[in-house]
Amino acid sequence: GPIPHVVSRVPEPHKVGDKATFWINDQSGKRYYEMVAVLRYITDHVYMWVEDGVNVNDDAIRRSADIFEKRIYPTTHQYFGTEASPGIDGDRRLTILNGRIPDVGGYFSSADTYPTVVNPYSNQHEMFYINIDGYPIGTAGYEGTLAHEFQHMIHANYDRSETSWINEGLSELSARLNGYGGSRFAGPDHKLLADFDG
Repeated sequence: GPIPHVVSRVPEPHKVGDKATFWINDQSGKRYYEMVAVLRYITDHVYMWVEDGVNVNDDAIRRSADIFEKRIYPTTHQYFGTEASPGIDGDRRLTILNGRIPDVGGYFSSADTYPTVVNPYSNQHEMFYINIDGYPIGTAGYEGTLAHEFQHMIHANYDRSETSWINEGLSELSARLNGYGGSRFAGPDHKLLADFDG
């Protein structure tokens, strides 16, 4: 039969302190493994989950989540469009999973927007992942990574087959438009980003 694009019309109720298990893609190990996370903070558009047992300051979580809510979320929408919302899980809030995720700074996986009948490792959320060993919560590097990954999520709602270098370039542009410098892949001397002032 047809593949469903929504697995729930009603969002699952969540409160701070909840625990949940997520699939993590260990890219270098070419495997998936499970991570337990704790819901640490909620805004109008974000759930902030942190790997269970990892010590992260509450003030840092609030700072980065509130910056995402008040600046990154509307700015990225203004320039790039919108993510699928309420999306596969029926929830208008995005899931941000923060933890010790190997070999990446962060990633968005469109595989999570498919039901488990298609992808058994789907977390069935509009979500992205941040490696807090590389980008500690509460820092500009972390928030720039949120802007980068959010563009990938939005882009997937319009064109899942986009050429990688274009998609990556737009995510670097998203970071710049949100007030953050380019990553190690495209620094401020990169002509496209340095010359863009609109």
